[in-house]
Amino acid sequence: MEFCSRWYAHLYPAVKNLSLFHYSRNYIQILARYRPGLGLGLGLLPLFLVLIMGAFSPAWAGERFEKFKARTKARFPEVSWINVETLEQWLKNKKESELLLLDTRSREEFDVSHIENAQRASTLDEAMLLLADRSKEQLVVTYCSVGYRSAIIADELGKAGFRNIHNLEGSLFEWANKGHPIYRNGQRVREVHFYNFWWGMYLNKDLWAW
Repeated sequence: MEFCSRWYAHLYPAVKNLSLFHYSRNYIQILARYRPGLGLGLGLLPLFLVLIMGAFSPAWAGERFEKFKARTKARFPEVSWINVETLEQWLKNKKESELLLLDTRSREEFDVSHIENAQRASTLDEAMLLLADRSKEQLVVTYCSVGYRSAIIADELGKAGFRNIHNLEGSLFEWANKGHPIYRNGQRVREVHFYNFWWGMYLNKDLWAW
């Protein structure tokens, strides 16, 4: 039990944000005391996850990401999509008042980092509040981590009568992967909330926020 606890204490800080970690150190200690084999097996699970994470190459993840983006676009055929290069040009050439950038992720994700001047709206009601005093022709770009949650909001806004809504393909993960700037409290940073272990496969590992 002492070895298991010591090893877990060293590795836990490095992997504590993985969504697969639903057990606690105390639970493993109890298992190690009464069921030594089972306790050690669960204690080695973090190492197994780290090894699996390293086994997926960037090329494999990139291929999977492209397939995911294609499926998402097919799932929302009424949504207009733009790539990160188009958004980059819009941000450079348009006034802030001309473009409303909606981050549809959770507060926790947004607080880690976001695209500069983005406003958070994780539900249709929140988005509608931000658009309450704006024209139905207001240029809006939605994004989330990978483009799925934001596609839902973009689709709902379109059905609500807004005619200039665009969803960012690949969303924040692709934006950050390609080296475009992300911010926290007005300061440029190089870390992104990776949502969970599996979706984080689509984000460069040096950008993972621990």
